[in-house]
Amino acid sequence: MRNLRRIPAGMLLIAALAALAWASDPWKAKPYHAWDKKDVGKILNDSPWAQTATVEAQWRAGAMTSNPVMTSQGSSSVAGGGAMGGPSGLGMQPHVQTARFVARWTSALTTREAIARMAVLDGEMTQADADRDLGRAPADYQITLLGDDMTPFAALDETALAKASYIEMKKSKRKVAPSSVQIERSADRGSVLRVAFNFPRSENGQQTIAADEKAIDFLCKVKGADLQFHFDLQKMTGPRGRDL
Repeated sequence: MRNLRRIPAGMLLIAALAALAWASDPWKAKPYHAWDKKDVGKILNDSPWAQTATVEAQWRAGAMTSNPVMTSQGSSSVAGGGAMGGPSGLGMQPHVQTARFVARWTSALTTREAIARMAVLDGEMTQADADRDLGRAPADYQITLLGDDMTPFAALDETALAKASYIEMKKSKRKVAPSSVQIERSADRGSVLRVAFNFPRSENGQQTIAADEKAIDFLCKVKGADLQFHFDLQKMTGPRGRDL
């Protein structure tokens, strides 16, 4: 107790906040068998292994719409134009529709554990089967792209997507194209659900991602969706170290 009293209150607060931050990351706080659906959702959508990008959904009919807004003076205005009076005091302001995309580093053990845990929680897989499957590490790095509206990808095939995508090392600036691409479509083949991009772990006997690389960008440039995602490799760590 005597030693504790010598610690400044500010330091105690910092330690408490650090403990809370640690506890908020399920991949650090507990084994994957103990993750609930909230934990799984955080890993798959809001973690170092899941990065998001938002673009204007220009492919949608009427993507540029107008919403009524009230001005501070009680009269209406039009963006880029003058005042438009009226008893209602309403004006029209352009509103751009957007689409959100998520890039998940799905070859990482942490991500694969989250996917397996969700399957167990949904009754689609037994815990024993999940443990067995997780022991099979993917041969390649894999990044899976999905979103709430995958329309820009509907008319493309694997070859086109392979040409439109790559990862870029932030330190060396080296770009690596995917070795293969898989498109998962709906049962009626009418829409794209997700796209998986596979990148080799080594090229010409050398590691694709060097041990001293600290960050990587994943880019996928298709018509209507010029996407770029930033992955901080220093944060993508699990119990065994860097997890890719």
